[in-house]
Amino acid sequence: TGTFYGGQSIAITWSVTDANLGATPIQLQWTTDGWGTVNVIATGQSASGTYNWNVPSLNTSTFVVRALATDLAGNTNSDSSTSMIIDS
Repeated sequence: TGTFYGGQSIAITWSVTDANLGATPIQLQWTTDGWGTVNVIATGQSASGTYNWNVPSLNTSTFVVRALATDLAGNTNSDSSTSMIIDS
């Protein structure tokens, strides 16, 4: 939560538990339009970790990041940040 600047490095941190997870079940994503457009940050991440990422150069107050987990049966669940501001 907060204000970020285009090109700024941020640390995205997550932790997921599920008895049916594979080795790399996490995809990190971002959007500015309520998930109408999904932009992938990284795929194939472990169930818990930190990913350092450079914020895109945008001007928006609706920037959201989420971690999407997919288990071995194909079930998905996600957790999202609140809306953040990017000031480029």
